[in-house]
Amino acid sequence: MAMFLMSCGGAGQLPTDNITWGQAFNHVSQSFGYWIFIIIAAGVLGSYIFAVAKGKVDTLSLPLLFGLVGFLLFTIFFRPSEVAANTTVEQAARGVFIGY
Repeated sequence: MAMFLMSCGGAGQLPTDNITWGQAFNHVSQSFGYWIFIIIAAGVLGSYIFAVAKGKVDTLSLPLLFGLVGFLLFTIFFRPSEVAANTTVEQAARGVFIGY
């Protein structure tokens, strides 16, 4: 996730600067599809944790749990990072967001 956050953003002052990650998240968070993917990833992770807690799954698989948490974090951070890395301040002012 650090790679996503460091690959974009900046001061966001000059027209040629990339927009900040917060500005990109603000734009992306207004999309219904973004939240659907997060809900799906959180549901899969929650279902697995619930199944382990109720004893429906014999043992807790740490690699699987790690993968599911990674998938959830990927769905949260990937889209805003792509937008922030590919959109300049000038483009955002015109309403053009690249990488979305």
